[in-house]
Amino acid sequence: MNLLIELLQVALGSRDRLSRQPSDSDWEYVFVKAKEQTIAGVLFDGIEKLDVSQRPSKHLLMSWYAYVERLERRNDKMNYFSRNVMMRFMQDGFRVLVLKGQGNAMMYDNPRRRHPGDIDLWLTVPGKTPREGRDDVVRYVLKYCPTSQVLYHHTVFDVLTKSEGIEIEPHYLPTWLCNPFRNAVLQKWFEKEVDRQFENRKIELPGDVGFIYVPTNDFNITFQLIHIYRHLFSDGIGLRQIIDYYYLLKQNEHNDMPDLLRRIGLSDFTAALMYVLSVVCDLDRKCMLCEPNEKDGVFLLEEIMRAGNFGLYDSRSVFGDDEGRIDRFVRRQKRLMKFLTFCPSEVFWSLYFTIWQRCWRIKKGYTTWSGR
Repeated sequence: MNLLIELLQVALGSRDRLSRQPSDSDWEYVFVKAKEQTIAGVLFDGIEKLDVSQRPSKHLLMSWYAYVERLERRNDKMNYFSRNVMMRFMQDGFRVLVLKGQGNAMMYDNPRRRHPGDIDLWLTVPGKTPREGRDDVVRYVLKYCPTSQVLYHHTVFDVLTKSEGIEIEPHYLPTWLCNPFRNAVLQKWFEKEVDRQFENRKIELPGDVGFIYVPTNDFNITFQLIHIYRHLFSDGIGLRQIIDYYYLLKQNEHNDMPDLLRRIGLSDFTAALMYVLSVVCDLDRKCMLCEPNEKDGVFLLEEIMRAGNFGLYDSRSVFGDDEGRIDRFVRRQKRLMKFLTFCPSEVFWSLYFTIWQRCWRIKKGYTTWSGR
């Protein structure tokens, strides 16, 4: 078995030791891959649980420890800003939830060792559906960030955290699908859920920072699976998101597949993800949403290991500085063809959505374009 996966299982508590004694070069490779997958902090928990005889050299151990210390300080900063940015939007009249991020971290055995990303928020306007309130959120953001890029489901608000290198993404719609028919079903579900989700489910952050509001676990089981699916298709997904989902499913036993996932055609993807969770995290069957599918699961795991965090290490997605927009488009389409049998609906509708979103942004006057 892959040493990185074995070490992850040690960290998660499903095994006690590695199957063999890694060499120094093995450990160097695991450290590099851990950083690419943004799970180095979690894996350090595993190293601490190993017998001394199986741990890496003192030199690498100290480098890894220094990396984890920086990660912990970064999480402290992210907790502080997640709380304060949330309160800023609430004071200005919005209902706010923290999506994924620091909310997910609180499920971990050691929350400060989860690698943080951006601060994703779901903003709604009281008395309006998410789509009805979208223009209100955009107007507010553009008032303070007039050059901010506005996309179909979120924008960027960098007033409070730009100097810290932290990006804030206010979402008016939590996520989306390229297929317009399935996306319509998904957005209606968000509209149905919105009042229940904004009933102020709070979780406390460490370090006396205070609390943040987060969605319910059952909402996250659906939303975060769709998030994984969409990012796998659009740019790639890493093990950090898989571990997030592992901890989410571990919150309950005897989970059932949400009906929405069937209605939007994600039953097969769900079964593939359950296989990955069984192989990578050794997830107990009673916590799964359905029976795993090995064939699709092997494909999914290969893509995860190849792409790294959000596809940053996937040669099919990393564009050269000398490549133009057309070159990038062609390369993206070539990558998408590999997913034709795995998620045919998204591949088929992706070009439609790209063109539709561009037209929508031009109509609205949101002329900055990234091709996303």
